[in-house]
Amino acid sequence: MQGTKASIYKNTYDCAVQIYRHEGVRAFYAGLLPRLGRVLPGQGIIFMSFEAIQSGLEDLKIFN
Repeated sequence: MQGTKASIYKNTYDCAVQIYRHEGVRAFYAGLLPRLGRVLPGQGIIFMSFEAIQSGLEDLKIFN
């Protein structure tokens, strides 16, 4: 673990237990929606690009 408060935890398990006790289970999901808002559009672009390139290569009969 890194950070200024890393010394208050004995190990990763102790950190998880303390977070659960003090902040509840929702603390483990904090920041999930903003992260998904950033990742999902990028992955969608990659997926669409892959499909378009694959379709274009099939039309050229390069890999058939």
